[in-house]
Amino acid sequence: MVGLVEYMVRSLAEDAEAIEVNATEGDASTLIELSLGDADRENFLANDAQWMRAMRQILSASGGHSKTILELTSYPGEEAAFEE
Repeated sequence: MVGLVEYMVRSLAEDAEAIEVNATEGDASTLIELSLGDADRENFLANDAQWMRAMRQILSASGGHSKTILELTSYPGEEAAFEE
C-alpha cells in the first residue's frame, strides 16, 4: 500500500523532496501517514480535499480485508514554527 500511495502522491506533488510516507500496520488496519510541503499540502486540501478523498477511495478498493487509513500529517519543519 505504501508504494501505491507514494506513486499517487509523487504523480500529483510539485516538491518530491518534501514527501514522507510512513505506515503502521495493525491486525485489522493499516495507518498511512503522509507529510507534504506547504504548496503541495494546500493542493491536496483544495476543493474540499478532493485528491485525498480520491486516494482514500483507491486504497479502500485495493485494500482487501484490511482497512487502510490515509492521514495527512504535518511536515517536520511545521511543528517548530508554532513553538515559542
